[in-house]
Amino acid sequence: DFVEVCGYNMEALLGNNLVKNVAGDSVGVDTLKNKYVLLYFSAHWCPPCRGFTPVLSAWYSGLRDDFDRSDFEIVFVSSDKTEEEWKSYFGDMPWLALPYSDRALKGKLSKTFKVKGIPTLVVLNPEGKLVTTDGRSKVEETKTKPDAVKFDTWYPKKFWDIIGSQALTNSTTLSKSASVDPSSVKEKDYIGLYFSAHWCPPCRAFTPKLIETYKKVKGDGKSFEIIFVSSDRKVEEYDDYLGEMPWVALPFKDSRIRELSALFEVEGIPFFVMLTKEGKVVTTDGRSAVMSDQQGANFPWVPPLVSELDETAVSFLNDVPTFVLFTKPENQKNAVAMLEPLAKATKEATTEDEDVPIKFVWAGTHQLVARVIDVCQIKPQDGDYLVLLDLGEGTVYDHPDPSVKVDADSCKAFLEAFNAGALEGRKLQ
Repeated sequence: DFVEVCGYNMEALLGNNLVKNVAGDSVGVDTLKNKYVLLYFSAHWCPPCRGFTPVLSAWYSGLRDDFDRSDFEIVFVSSDKTEEEWKSYFGDMPWLALPYSDRALKGKLSKTFKVKGIPTLVVLNPEGKLVTTDGRSKVEETKTKPDAVKFDTWYPKKFWDIIGSQALTNSTTLSKSASVDPSSVKEKDYIGLYFSAHWCPPCRAFTPKLIETYKKVKGDGKSFEIIFVSSDRKVEEYDDYLGEMPWVALPFKDSRIRELSALFEVEGIPFFVMLTKEGKVVTTDGRSAVMSDQQGANFPWVPPLVSELDETAVSFLNDVPTFVLFTKPENQKNAVAMLEPLAKATKEATTEDEDVPIKFVWAGTHQLVARVIDVCQIKPQDGDYLVLLDLGEGTVYDHPDPSVKVDADSCKAFLEAFNAGALEGRKLQ
C-alpha cells in the first residue's frame, strides 16, 4: 500500500499551494519537504480551539525562535463557517494554512485522518507517514520543556508497550494494592478492554450482561481475560464497581488509562474492545457483539465481512463509506454470497495498521433500514437494488441504472466505479 510504504504525497494531500497570511499570499507545498508536518484542525467558533491555539502558538514560536527549529511546520485546516471568521482566526497564527476556499480538500483531510472533533493536531513525518493524531496532548506535555520535543518519539505505543510490567489489580485488592502480574493476562488468547465507570448509567446496565457472557465464555474453556479501564472519579466508586467484576483492572487513576483511551480512540463509554494476545484489534464494537450474543457462541466476535444493516451498523455508518444491497430477508444468503468476494478482496488489500475503507451490508426489514431510506432520500425499488453511502461526506451514490439486475457482476462494477471516482453522488439536504 502506497501510504504505508511511501507515506502521503503532500501535493495529493494538501494541493499545490498553501497560504501564509489572510491576504492570500501563497507558498508552494514543496516548502514542507523534509519537514514534520502538523495539520491543525481548528475553528474560531470552538471554545477549546480558542483555548489551545495560544498554547500552540507559544510552543511553535518558542521552538522556532529560541531553539532555531526549522524541521517542522504547522498547517491550519479550518472548520470556520465563513471566510471572515477564518481571516480573523488565522490572522493571529504564525504558520501556514490550507486556503479557506478549498472546502473539498478540507473535507477530504478530515475524512482521511478521521477527525471527529476539534482541536485536533495530526503529525506526519518527513516521508509523509502518520506519526500521531494526538499531537495536541504531546504539545501540552512539552509546552514547558520545548527542549524535550522529539517528533520521532511521538509515535503511539503498542498495546503491550502501554501495559508494560506494572501490576494490575482485581476485586480482591481493589485500590488498596496492585498485585496481579500482567504476564498472567498476556498468556490468554484473547483480551477484552472494558472502558467504563460507575457514574455512567449505560455502563452499569451493560456490566451485568458482560459479566454473564464472560462467565459463560470462561466456563466453555476459552482462553480469555478482561481488563477494566476505569473512568471513575472517586476511589470509593471505583472500589464499589470493581468489586462486582470477576476480571482484572488497571489501578484507580493509573497513567495507562489515558494512553489506552487515546490508542483506541475512545469517545464514550461503555466501550468494549477485543484484542488478540498479540494486541491486534479483533473488534472495537464488542459492546454490540456481546449484546447480540450473550451466550458467547460467536466468541471472539470477529466482525463478519458482510453484515446486516441493523443497530450494529450505527458504529460505522457515519464514518466509513458503506456499500448497501437492499433485498428481502429471505434473500440474505444470496446477498451475502454476492458481497463477500468484494469485501474479502477489499480487506486483503488493506494493511494490518489500516481500517477497512468500505463496509458491506445487506438491508432487509430492520427498523434502521427505513430510517436510512428516509434520511438519505433513497427511492425504494421493487426488487434488489444498490446504493453506496458516504455519510461522512454527506453524499449518496445511487446506482446509475436503477433497473440493473443485481448480481455479482453488477455489484463488482458498481464498487469499481466508486473506487475510480466515476460515480456522480448527490449531497444530502
